[in-house]
Amino acid sequence: MNLTDFRDNALLKLQVGGAFSGGKPEPGQDYILVQVEQTEPAGARRRRAEQVRIVFVFILVFIAPVAHVIYNWTVPLHPQRSGQLQLSHTFQMISSDPISISVQAFLQQDEVVPMSMSQQALYVTVETQVVIAAVILTGVYVLIIFEVVHRTLAAMLGSLAALAALAVIGDVSLTHQKHERRNHEEHEDGSG
Repeated sequence: MNLTDFRDNALLKLQVGGAFSGGKPEPGQDYILVQVEQTEPAGARRRRAEQVRIVFVFILVFIAPVAHVIYNWTVPLHPQRSGQLQLSHTFQMISSDPISISVQAFLQQDEVVPMSMSQQALYVTVETQVVIAAVILTGVYVLIIFEVVHRTLAAMLGSLAALAALAVIGDVSLTHQKHERRNHEEHEDGSG
């Protein structure tokens, strides 16, 4: 899978679903390897096309060394291939250049491994997300300590601020993920 329209996103969040087991693979255990790859010409970061002449682009692309980044994510498979587990991992991208995602299965026997994968581009780094969460929590504590509003209303305002922050930074998949997991559990129980 190639992602070419990544723009100025700082993070790439991948989510896989399937018959996985948590943790790291044990020796001899089947697993899936997800590779996220990005190549960027050295020195080309944040250059605008109108500032670069064609000759310089030719030299930069064909002669200059490139920064090649590969992230590996190993996801162990459940031995009986039963159950459904959704796992997610966030990768820090070096630039807005195209990204290539490849998935390889390392199995002891030839078999089909059904799985789903979704990707999401996030605009804010993890450090910034922590700062936003700390500001919201501090605001809620200030409202409660100085009794500006009732503590229930302060908690509701804090949760509303957290949802608004998630919507702004582009990480609204958390509520969808909980809803999908609940629907999947109801379907397995036969009550949904």
